Amino acid sequence: MSDDISKTELLGSITTAIQRINLRKAAILQRALDEGGPDLVMEVLDQIQELRDARFELIQRNLDTDNDEYQALAAAAKREAEAIGEDIEALESVAKVLGTIANVVNFMGRIFIRFGI
Repeated sequence: MSDDISKTELLGSITTAIQRINLRKAAILQRALDEGGPDLVMEVLDQIQELRDARFELIQRNLDTDNDEYQALAAAAKREAEAIGEDIEALESVAKVLGTIANVVNFMGRIFIRFGI
């Protein structure tokens, strides 16, 4: 099926999200400091690291990508990874960026648990 999301495609979306975060990292951290102080800055840094860890785990793992449930989770993770870039461009609030990053990490965790080989 041409709509299937490969591991490589998912990895590309997450990598692009991380690159977009890195390009605006100073602005994101400054906004976090303004919105919530040092604790929010640490939370942002932790979430960014969790996203990087999920990317690394994706590189390392073999996945059963032929499963329909995998495809649904991968599509959701890919959409959320792409939304990270939109959230960063708008930078309405750090909470929104954190929520989107957390969604990607959560979807990836579910993929690893259910479809990791």
